[in-house]
Amino acid sequence: MEEYELVPTTPIRRLERRIEEIEKALEKERGATFVKDIVDIIKTNQLIIDELVRSNEALKMEISKLYPKLDALVSQMSELLNFIRASIAEELIGPEIFKPVAKRLDEMNKKLSEEVEALKALIEELRKERRKEEKVEAPEKRKIIIAVPKKA
Repeated sequence: MEEYELVPTTPIRRLERRIEEIEKALEKERGATFVKDIVDIIKTNQLIIDELVRSNEALKMEISKLYPKLDALVSQMSELLNFIRASIAEELIGPEIFKPVAKRLDEMNKKLSEEVEALKALIEELRKERRKEEKVEAPEKRKIIIAVPKKA
């Protein structure tokens, strides 16, 4: 003969429901914490990108100021050299006195021209890199959409 025992199911069902509620609350809390962490990371990333864009713009402005100054310096050096050459040609002062000065100024002018060209190449390289960065990261055009799947 088999024995049977009657156990009320209501308290057991209440416990099961309570456990399910606790599990759901834990999942929601973990999900909310996870989403909050992701949003914080995205905000931090966006701040870094914004700061990078600002610094790029500031660098661009400073570099753009160099062109006119360098051109003015080169033209002044050329004028000085032309003046010295003209005074040597007219022999107002003995040409022997100005030959070392003219030679040194020619060397300085060549060196300055080389440095200007190197700076222009560097500026162009920076522009190319900036264009690449703009193509890769355009923060004002990006939209970030976070989709959180719902549990059935």
